[in-house]
Amino acid sequence: MCVLLGSTAFDGLSHTRVWNDLTLDQPPLPNAVLGTAGLAACIGFVAGSFLLATRASASYARQGDPDPTPVSWRFVHSLVPIAVGYTVAHCF
Repeated sequence: MCVLLGSTAFDGLSHTRVWNDLTLDQPPLPNAVLGTAGLAACIGFVAGSFLLATRASASYARQGDPDPTPVSWRFVHSLVPIAVGYTVAHCF
């Protein structure tokens, strides 16, 4: 889910003036390297944001919760409707 959200975000970012100004005058190889780095950064940002939010919310979990599953695993399903909605809005 983080890869889907991050890659869709990067696709939108790659069509902005800022990104085009950054990569416009680059030779093909550095442009490909910048694109790969940008894609990895967007995916990392989404994954990092999700993990940071779930770890911060873990401190608010009930003490003595019998479920040993990490909070991030319990909430990963919440990314599915966000990813679907974002992808549909972006592509159509």
